[in-house]
Amino acid sequence: MFIGTHEQAIRKQKEMEAEFKKTKEDQLKLAKLLKKLLAKEKEMGELVGRDKLSKLKVIHSFQVANQKIDHLTEELKLDEEDENIEEEGFIYVKRTIYQNVDVHFGKYRREISSNFQKTQISLIDSEIKINTN
Repeated sequence: MFIGTHEQAIRKQKEMEAEFKKTKEDQLKLAKLLKKLLAKEKEMGELVGRDKLSKLKVIHSFQVANQKIDHLTEELKLDEEDENIEEEGFIYVKRTIYQNVDVHFGKYRREISSNFQKTQISLIDSEIKINTN
């Protein structure tokens, strides 16, 4: 059992981390290609035709990748700060919650050990507590 906002936030964070990693890899490839083109320019004096156009495209792509990395870094920092703010949450179960059900509040997890009826499950002081009425 997840609280929807936490599951969505975790999924979004994983997607951003994957995109960040992919962008870093692309940036590394672009840097290597740019290095080759600059070496060729140094060797030949000045690039002409396709090589000159390729150099301009690589420089632009490299700048776009840098901007994307900066943007993703800022978003990941903001998400990390939001995670550090603990909120108290709760779930009311009107009928029965059965044993072996996992209850998650963000990074906190607890497995229900027995069946409960008319229960309040809450996150208080970084601990998931079960109160029966």
